[in-house]
Amino acid sequence: MAATPPRTFHPPPLTLASGTVLRHWAIRYACYGNPDNAAVLVCPALGEGCHAAGVLDEDTRQMLSPWERLQGRTGWWQAFIGPGLPLDTERFFVIVPSPLGNCLGTTGPVSVDEGAAQTAGPPWQRLAISDIARAHALLLEHLGIGQAVFMGGSLGGMAVIELALQEPRRCAGILVFAAPTSQTTWAREILELLEGIVACDPDPVRPCGLPPAAAYCHAVHTLFLVNHTRHEFAERAARHAFADAGSLRQAALRFAQRIEVRGFLLQVAAARRYGAEPDRAARLAILRQLDVPKWFVGYITDNLYGPDDIIASAQAVAGRHEIVSSMYGHVGFLLDEAATSATLRSFLAGYGPAAQGATKRTRI
Repeated sequence: MAATPPRTFHPPPLTLASGTVLRHWAIRYACYGNPDNAAVLVCPALGEGCHAAGVLDEDTRQMLSPWERLQGRTGWWQAFIGPGLPLDTERFFVIVPSPLGNCLGTTGPVSVDEGAAQTAGPPWQRLAISDIARAHALLLEHLGIGQAVFMGGSLGGMAVIELALQEPRRCAGILVFAAPTSQTTWAREILELLEGIVACDPDPVRPCGLPPAAAYCHAVHTLFLVNHTRHEFAERAARHAFADAGSLRQAALRFAQRIEVRGFLLQVAAARRYGAEPDRAARLAILRQLDVPKWFVGYITDNLYGPDDIIASAQAVAGRHEIVSSMYGHVGFLLDEAATSATLRSFLAGYGPAAQGATKRTRI
């Protein structure tokens, strides 16, 4: 399937949770399917952008920003979006925005360097998951989406929860992979470690296209060791997918080469602080009372959020939990095609134009 060329939306000024004001900023997004179909918003995980499905042609790639051109030609959720796939583009209108701050077309620290965003106060000192969700909400409003299912994994799953809290009337259901309703102590310490490793280099920023700083590479390698499992490593090695024991390190290096370090740090810090507000329990009561499907999917082998974390999160909002036996750990929603496909098909079985009802669509 040929990829849908990304589009750009220039929203009104946005005041972040930190008080910083983005006056001139942009959201990069991609849409798949017919706008008259039932809407599904896919919230990307850390390091992923709006190019979720299809293969970008060279002409389209040349129109993108330098950091976007470093992403793969094939979409990061290619196995699940398209005709006949779980996110069937003949049944659903799938919307995928690049998250705020990640520098993949949507405004982030690189955009500030280029003068694309004006701020009140020091730019990008702090980003919150709620800021990412607010940007998603502005995009849905721009597209005229009255209701949509929200889904995503890891950091994207956190954005799903925040968006449902902000936009309960727009939420037709949530599907959260490998993410809790509030940050856990265990995961917070891991995220702090990643930030600390990068901080060992007083100046980790490198221009696009140059080798990333060593400290940043070590931080990403650490994250990969947490997110993946030794079972997956052994299985890949047996298939000769990895040439040597440094293969996961090489995968981490490729990630660090294509993701700008300041955008990485912004989102890691946002995930670390996620759900820390004093009134969190009261806010989650909004989601608990929301009468829509609320599914939380976890993985037995997840080193970041174990089954207990996922079950507790589902119970906190009167949702349903599913614990998957998978060798892929925290990134099972990206790599375990069979399990993810089954979950998506089951979750979306009752969702469609008849279930959604009439929805105003003003722009695409």
